[in-house]
Amino acid sequence: MSKRRDEWIAERVALVRAARKRQGQELTPLQVGIVSAMAGWDPQHERSSREALAEIKETVQAEGKWATQEEWRISTWSECEIVRTQRDSADWYQVGVACDGQSLSCGCPTIEQAYAFMRLYQELIVEQFYSIGPPWADTGIYQ
Repeated sequence: MSKRRDEWIAERVALVRAARKRQGQELTPLQVGIVSAMAGWDPQHERSSREALAEIKETVQAEGKWATQEEWRISTWSECEIVRTQRDSADWYQVGVACDGQSLSCGCPTIEQAYAFMRLYQELIVEQFYSIGPPWADTGIYQ
């Protein structure tokens, strides 16, 4: 990780930490990790994310939906989609990520937020898989 990227992430964490502190909440280590991960793929700073978001925007604008499948481990696929919907007469974006019997979804008011949550959900599933295992496996963690 370059110092410049580290600085970008540290600035983003500091911004969120200050906002939460004004609301009377300190960030937990997990929350710092989530903010750090999201800052790491922020399209404002990361070129590959900027390019991916541009492709998603173009497809959603033309077709109303963007979807992809990705094999991130042998025989383990993630399915992701962002679909333009309506809420209170305004465009909203429904995000869905499914993998290994799990699904995470939410609605977002901007396509940029939809992209951020899609990436978060993808990473959450992968990191959960490698840390505690998939939900269908008996890893012994709950015994």
